[in-house]
Amino acid sequence: MYAKIETERLVFIRLNQTKLRSEEYIHLRDAVVNDGNTSNIGRLTILPSSYAGSPRHMHEYAQDAIAYVR
Repeated sequence: MYAKIETERLVFIRLNQTKLRSEEYIHLRDAVVNDGNTSNIGRLTILPSSYAGSPRHMHEYAQDAIAYVR
């Protein structure tokens, strides 16, 4: 059951990239354009911080921890 829920969340994220404002990540797109090696790249999908385990989610936790220390 958990796998089904996670799959549905990922499908929602993939299909709603415009609503998640993924077009605003211009630095990531510039890196792809300037690198030139796009043979191993599929489709660019940005995982939001609300998706548990994503890099943005972990970064948010790290920033919260740093704020608590201060």
